[in-house]
Amino acid sequence: MLRKYLLAVCAIGLLSLPPVEAAQLQIVLGHIGEPGSLWDISATEFAVRANAALGDEAKVTVYGASQLGDDMKLLEKLKTGEVTLSLPSTVMTTVHPCFGVFEMPFLIRNRDHVRAVRHALFKDAFRDFGKERGLFLLGMWENGFRQITNNERPIVQPGDLAGLRLRTPKGTWRIKMFNAYGVSAYPTGLEVVYGRLEDRTFDGQENPLGVIQTFKFYQVQKYLTISNHVYTPMFLVADNDKFSKLSERVRFILEKTALDLQDWILDKGRELDRQSLNRMEGHVAVNEIDPLAFILPSLKIYREFTEGAPQCKAIFKTIFSLTPRCDSLTCTSLELR
Repeated sequence: MLRKYLLAVCAIGLLSLPPVEAAQLQIVLGHIGEPGSLWDISATEFAVRANAALGDEAKVTVYGASQLGDDMKLLEKLKTGEVTLSLPSTVMTTVHPCFGVFEMPFLIRNRDHVRAVRHALFKDAFRDFGKERGLFLLGMWENGFRQITNNERPIVQPGDLAGLRLRTPKGTWRIKMFNAYGVSAYPTGLEVVYGRLEDRTFDGQENPLGVIQTFKFYQVQKYLTISNHVYTPMFLVADNDKFSKLSERVRFILEKTALDLQDWILDKGRELDRQSLNRMEGHVAVNEIDPLAFILPSLKIYREFTEGAPQCKAIFKTIFSLTPRCDSLTCTSLELR
């Protein structure tokens, strides 16, 4: 009798306990950007907006400054589940050859051109290329127009690049491009570039203005050339299989937030370019290239790319067909006004 009484008391006690809440889903977003970079600004804004919509169901936490690894390592961690989202840029050429269109010199002219390309190709082409390799692309964000710094001389003509030891990202076509201009290209992780510029292992590097400023490369360089030679997006990326296992509501919020941010990030990129240039003026001598002088040396890169990746010809032609009606210098210099 006593045993039945005790069991009944225990049962009543258990029924009176508050329900156990499910653990909040953690969405880990890793990127390589330093504090203040467009990577950092974009990822932080994404987390703020997404978390406001997700409520208690899930939380996006951002780990920047390569805390979880470089771009290649972050792509690997998407597969293992150690990272939920990442923000790769140039390394997307290792995912699918058609991302190489963003490595073509002087192909993307300005941010209006970017908007047109994104509208035409993101969902119907680039997202499909990612899925072929097991990735889901939530949004196409901005890394930016790339500029050149070095310690030897201002860059105006292609010949001014000849003989320079220049750090580049680990993208095949960026290396080919600079090799075509006579550069000795050194593909290296971003986190070690400052030291190698400082000890003169490298003469220079190329990056968007925001990266040059936030990584303080201008402190160990004499010349900054506004070249806008390549425009690189960054993509908010998830592993396709793991993303599909999230609840429909979480998937919807993450994707909608990523897409809603696209134009906001483009505007932030332009703003950051202007701010970065203002901060660096006085520390480096600033000049602009002669864009027409780079056209002929660049044609061989276009030809080699389309011959080596014939499946990407249609993408290349679409981007070219969307080129704004203005000359090269006007199209690019508008971005810093």
